[in-house]
Amino acid sequence: MAGMWKVLLIVILVLVALVLLRSMFMRRGRGGELFVTEATGRPAIAPAGMKESIDSRELEFEVIRLLEQRKKILAIKLVRQHVRLGLKEAKDLVEEVERTGHLRLAHLPNAPFVAQEDVLDQARWLKREGKAIEAIKLIRQRTGLGLREAKDAYDRL
Repeated sequence: MAGMWKVLLIVILVLVALVLLRSMFMRRGRGGELFVTEATGRPAIAPAGMKESIDSRELEFEVIRLLEQRKKILAIKLVRQHVRLGLKEAKDLVEEVERTGHLRLAHLPNAPFVAQEDVLDQARWLKREGKAIEAIKLIRQRTGLGLREAKDAYDRL
């Protein structure tokens, strides 16, 4: 009798595991939000076919298109890449686009695209000059990294 309860318990656990796996894969197919992590310190990557530099109208159109496809994280990455914002600021901007349907960039500082190698070269020069705060500030502004990640990048220079 005890052996039958053990078998029944194992069958129930297997069924629960299958239901959980199915729900995870269904969720993953809807937008990919489940297994994505941010703050890796790597520059954001634009979706396939996007140019390296785009104007605000094209950026607005692409963000709206990604939101319609339920790809909010890709939209945030795209905004971070082209506007050079931190994660929270980019998320707030994308959520504003969700609410209003418009991307307002006029109130943001205009930060042109700068290759990551140029930023690191400038930061190395500042480090050699003993200007750690300016170097970390430069890394944060140009890459959108948080303070901790920018400090770690500075330490690795």
